[in-house]
Amino acid sequence: MSVIGVELDPVDLVLTKGRDFRWTFKNLDSSNNAIAFPSGSLYFEVATASPLTWTFTISGSLASLKVESEVVNTVPNRTKWQLVFRPTGEVAGGDIVAYGNVRIQA
Repeated sequence: MSVIGVELDPVDLVLTKGRDFRWTFKNLDSSNNAIAFPSGSLYFEVATASPLTWTFTISGSLASLKVESEVVNTVPNRTKWQLVFRPTGEVAGGDIVAYGNVRIQA
C-alpha cells in the first residue's frame, strides 16, 4: 500500500528520574550547514494526565531546552510524546517533527 505524507519512525525520548532534561537542536540545510530556524516555535508535547508542553528557546540555528527534574519526575514510563514545529501565525496544529514513547531510566 502506498503512503501519502511523511512517515516517521517512532523513537524513545529518554528521561532520567531525578535529573534535569536538556536538549539542543541545530537546524541544518541539505549540505549540513547551520541555518536559522524559520519564525515559529518548537516544542515537545508530552501526553501525561495533564498534558505538558516543553518549549525550546530558539536563537539563530540553535533551539535549546531545559526541563527541571521536578517536572521530569512527573512523566511516567511509556508516555507518548511529539516534537512539533508551529510556524508563526499558525494558531493551532503545526508539523510533527518526531514522536514516540518516553523511556525512563533510573
